[in-house]
Amino acid sequence: MLDQRLGEVRKEFTYALRKIGNADAISHLERAATDPQMATYALFALTRLVQEEKLLALCDEALKLPKVARREELEKMRANLQKAIAGNSEQAKADEWLRRNGIPHTISDLYRDPACCPECVPQLLELFKSFPSLKVRVLAVNALFHRKPDRAQTAEAVESLMTLIKERAGEYGHWLSMLVMNTLAGRIDKGRADEIGKMALDPRYGDLRGDFTYVLFKMGNAEAISYLRRAAKQPATAALALELLARLKAPDALDLCEKALADPKVPYKDAIKETYSKLKRRLAKKPPGPSHATTEAFPKGMAEWSANLDGADLPKVLRAIHKSVEGFGKAEIAEVRSAADGLSAEEEESSGDHTARWNFPAKFEGKEIALWMELFCDDPDAFDLAVFGPAEPISKIGSALKQVLGD
Repeated sequence: MLDQRLGEVRKEFTYALRKIGNADAISHLERAATDPQMATYALFALTRLVQEEKLLALCDEALKLPKVARREELEKMRANLQKAIAGNSEQAKADEWLRRNGIPHTISDLYRDPACCPECVPQLLELFKSFPSLKVRVLAVNALFHRKPDRAQTAEAVESLMTLIKERAGEYGHWLSMLVMNTLAGRIDKGRADEIGKMALDPRYGDLRGDFTYVLFKMGNAEAISYLRRAAKQPATAALALELLARLKAPDALDLCEKALADPKVPYKDAIKETYSKLKRRLAKKPPGPSHATTEAFPKGMAEWSANLDGADLPKVLRAIHKSVEGFGKAEIAEVRSAADGLSAEEEESSGDHTARWNFPAKFEGKEIALWMELFCDDPDAFDLAVFGPAEPISKIGSALKQVLGD
């Protein structure tokens, strides 16, 4: 790896050393971190193999090297390490605060394990309200809600959460987005739809406005839907608002999609087109064809191809399967996509088992085969797709999908 005569191939060895992960491997990677052409690869390989403080020191030294390759990535790595180390320091302070207040557990333990110290809701509420670190406050309030606070404690936490968000108007980041999407949504009273709606339309909140549309979606009442319609006409929030209106089955969602697609100022046209296509499929009143859905168990001994897919990737995958085997055509693709739309909606409603399974009769090189599929959805518009069948057609499907998905 340190032999410069090997050229570009040297960077491949960093991955192998990371997989080995022993003391000798770490030593070689640390030496590679002093090579201007290898430093970035070596430092990324050292992630999780050495402490963050040591990795930061190696990163600082690498950035002093003349003409170090991929400098921007190194600078980004250094910035992320600095943030992580600062966050660890804040968590240590929070842990000390908890110990002083009679809680012998770390904030990380309380966040990860809802069964740990179920009686500590008052301390978590106070920590959330008073601690300066945003990350600690996110961990504290989520740990609090995992312990089923009473109505008064919930109301106090939500009010403190709204105060925090308003104080940080104009900011955006992972932790703040997490507070809105994962904590506020579904917990704030539906009677405050006007307040949230105005925040979703207020330019001062920047990218956080999109997250507020999700809060409105979880409210789901007439006033919330009215604000979602207004958000669908704003370029910054149109794509998200339209997707949520479609899930709420708003009757004018299709018309709003058409207007957004015609507006040159509205970004994320691909996402809006996908929402528009879903609405068109829902509104199509064609008589249903024969169903290939089944609850039977898969036969043993079949080959398998599987992947995690975004909703936008699913049509590409189905078209690639169509090109790989005979008998899996437009009707079969429509059957799978229609079920996918339903599974995504079910996930939001927390109903059903979120799984669909089919047995499609098909042909491969003139021979009849059974092509089995299973689609699972536990996150809106994200799917696990598995395809089963004889080895040769599954191999061909896998090769085709590798090109489609770029994996």
